[in-house]
Amino acid sequence: MTDRRLRVGATVALAAVCIAAGGCSSASDSSSAPESSTSPSSSSSPSSSPTGTPEANPCHQLKPATGPTAKKFGSEKVTAAECEMALLTLEASFLPKLMQARTFTTADFAPFRAYMTPTARKAWDRDVAQVSTSGTKAPRDALNGVLSITYIDVGGRKYTLGNSSTAAPVSNRKLTSGRVGVVTVHGKPRLRVSLVMTFRFNLTERPGGRPVSVDGQKTIEYTMAPTPRADTNKPFLIDGWRGGSRFGSLKPAASGQ
Repeated sequence: MTDRRLRVGATVALAAVCIAAGGCSSASDSSSAPESSTSPSSSSSPSSSPTGTPEANPCHQLKPATGPTAKKFGSEKVTAAECEMALLTLEASFLPKLMQARTFTTADFAPFRAYMTPTARKAWDRDVAQVSTSGTKAPRDALNGVLSITYIDVGGRKYTLGNSSTAAPVSNRKLTSGRVGVVTVHGKPRLRVSLVMTFRFNLTERPGGRPVSVDGQKTIEYTMAPTPRADTNKPFLIDGWRGGSRFGSLKPAASGQ
């Protein structure tokens, strides 16, 4: 079970707005979160390669879950869920089609539904429907629900993705921390996976063509329900989420970044 209060407390600023302002920040607001209790949890630090780009399998250094979390759900299943959410965050946050688009269709967001419970899918579908209709002018509640999972319309009207230093729109992706725990939501135990990711957007200013970059940090908290069937690939499904992003100041792009 989940509801909108669990996941839309975040006020995620659009990257384009932050860049135009020279830097801004936003963070999750827990005032509307449902009542829950958290047990002590294990922590781990998924790594990246020295260049900051994701490894083929960034989960290989995850420490097996221990303590109350492992006791409640099973160490192997918890570690598998943390790995899956780490990969989802590193990769699905930055889908080129969504980052460069200014208009959207519901089909653009359909792949995310496979990671969600039926209840979460309904909430996601409602948010996506509004974003597909109104783009970044959609109601903040709906827009934040989408932006907490994946970035859209990153450059806005002022920037294009990539620059003369690198064609990659995003570089230096790295998970800097990961944490799991047990929470109680509406009387039912749930797994919570909390991740922090850093990254860099590589952009080109319009119309002058100046190559620029901006560093960002994304914090995301997934609340997950055990899969109600024997599914070794997905032992948990996302039942709620909330997140926030911070962006540094705009700076000239360095060569070879």
